[in-house]
This record gives sequence, C-alpha cells and structure tokens, in this order.
Amino acid sequence: MSDVTEPNASASASEGNQRLPRRRTVIKGAAWSVPILAAAVAAPAHASSCAPGERQITATSDSYAWTTIEIPACAREIRYVVRGGGGGASGAYGGFGAVATGTITPTGSSMTLYLIAGQGGWRRGSTKLDVRPRGYGDGGLGGDRYDFNGSGVWAVDAGYGGAGSAILLGSTEASPALVVAGGGGGGANSMNSGGDGGVLIKAFPGGGGHAGATAEAGAAGTVEGGGFAGGGGGATLSNVGAGGVPSGPYMNIVGYSGSGRNGGSGDEMRYGASGGKTGATSGGGGGGYFGGGGGSAVWYEDLHAGAGAGGGAGSSFINQTAAPGTIDSSWLDNSGDGVPGMVSVSWR
Repeated sequence: MSDVTEPNASASASEGNQRLPRRRTVIKGAAWSVPILAAAVAAPAHASSCAPGERQITATSDSYAWTTIEIPACAREIRYVVRGGGGGASGAYGGFGAVATGTITPTGSSMTLYLIAGQGGWRRGSTKLDVRPRGYGDGGLGGDRYDFNGSGVWAVDAGYGGAGSAILLGSTEASPALVVAGGGGGGANSMNSGGDGGVLIKAFPGGGGHAGATAEAGAAGTVEGGGFAGGGGGATLSNVGAGGVPSGPYMNIVGYSGSGRNGGSGDEMRYGASGGKTGATSGGGGGGYFGGGGGSAVWYEDLHAGAGAGGGAGSSFINQTAAPGTIDSSWLDNSGDGVPGMVSVSWR
C-alpha cells in the first residue's frame, strides 16, 4: 500500500481559477481599453497647428510685380500690408502712395489670392517717355522736356503718377478686389524768367496729391500776375479724378481725367517758333481703385514763365467684411517720390 497522497482535484481547480483570468474577464477588459487607445491616437491630430507662411512682392523700375498664393484651410490669422506706388517728383514733390494694413477673414477653406504691386511714378530726368507705370491701375503720364540738361533728347520733366497695388480674391487680375492701395500723383515743374527789361516773373509748381483714406487732389501751380494751374482731382470710391483746370490771362492747357483704374495724364506747354521748347509741365494722376486726374499748366509767353500743377491721387479700397483694415498714415513717409508699390501677406 502506497503512502503517497493523491492531489485534491477540486483544490487544484480552485487554485487554477485564482491564477488565470476567466475568458469573460479578458473580453470585458479589452472592451474597456479600446476607447482609451482610440482617444490617445486621435489627440495629436486635434492638437495640430497650421504651419506659418509669408509672401512679399515689390515692384521695380523695370516691371510691376504679381503672383498667386494659396492660403491653407487651417490658417486662423491672415495679415496684409499693401502699398501703392509713389508719384514721381520734379520741381515739386511726388504724392505718397496709400498704405493699407489689416487682416483677411479666414473661411475654413483654402483661399487663392492674386497679389499686384504697382510701380512708382517716373521722376524728372527719366527716359521712359510715354510709358505708363504699371500696376492695379496704371499711373498717368507727366509732361516731357526736350534737351534735358543739354542731353539733346527728350526726357521726363513732370513726374508720372504712381500705380496702384492690390490683393484680389482669385487667380487672375480680373478677380474681385479685397484691398486696393492707390498711387500718388506726379509732381509738376515750372520756369521763372527775367523777361523783357530784366523783369523777374516767378512761377511755382504744384506737388502731387497724396493717396490715403481720401485721395488728395494735386496742388496748384501759379505764375505771378494771375496765372493759375489747377491740380488734377483725387479719385473717389465711385469715380475718377477730373483733369486740372487752369485760369487767368495766360496761355494754358487742361489736364486729362482719370480713366477707369488708370490715372489721367498731365502735359507740357511748349513755346518758340517751332514749339520745340518746354516751359511748364504738369504731373500725371495716380492709379488705383479709380484713377486720379492729371494736372493743368499755364504759360506767360511774352516773358517766358510758366508753371504746372500736380496730378491727383488714385483712390483706395478695403472690403471691410472680408479684409477689415485701415489706411495707416504713419507709413506715408516711406511711400512718396516714386517709391515702388509692395504687397505682403502672412498667415499662421
């Protein structure tokens, strides 16, 4: 007879139950852990941010600048700065281009924007005769002068108007405007003369109109004895600027009104037997939402003295619902005298 005791089967079963979890327990635990795992995987996607970006373009004397950019759907903030081209300077200053700053309202979807930076107006001495500064609204022509500084060729005498700059919602230049910064008007020139018997007749040219929240008219030119050259009109949000109107007893020429987005042209008063010499020149209007008017000019033929008026500024526009912003006057010192237009857009 053996002394070995057989193990208790029921006890072994009980001990096994304590050591191993039941199948139902495993299933219940798995069912509880699945949502926790899913939540842990989804968290990084919910917390992700939009990669920041920025694009800036600036016109040059050779060409205006343009480009298309795509704002991602994840962008929460979109900022812009848009500067119109400054008017060209001559005997008088060129007008400031407008500078618009603000934000574009995100839509939750990707957004295509077309950016245009307009050229600054040509200054006195430029050889770009009858070539309009290009942009969103071209600058108007200023008056020209022959044999500039003894060069024996024609050159720009009165400043050409600065071109407008813009941000458009879409992919072409025909897309609707969100922001437009108008160009400044061109400055005019004048000629004093000793005249017959050494009589001095003084003439004073007018400066170009400044672009801003309100587009200014060009400053008037005057000649002693009653000659008055009216400046080109500043454009508005609904109409172009009128051409400058002269008055007084002297010979004169009117300025041209703006045309659509383009600035109107100034002109020159010529004298001499062949009309080949220029005595007084007026500035071109700035381009923009609507174009400013060109300045007028007056000429005292007997004493060879005359003066021109400045061109009016182009108007500016901001869609305050889609791109709320302002025209910031603190920027204006950086945007006159032919300074080129610029557009900057940043997002995050």
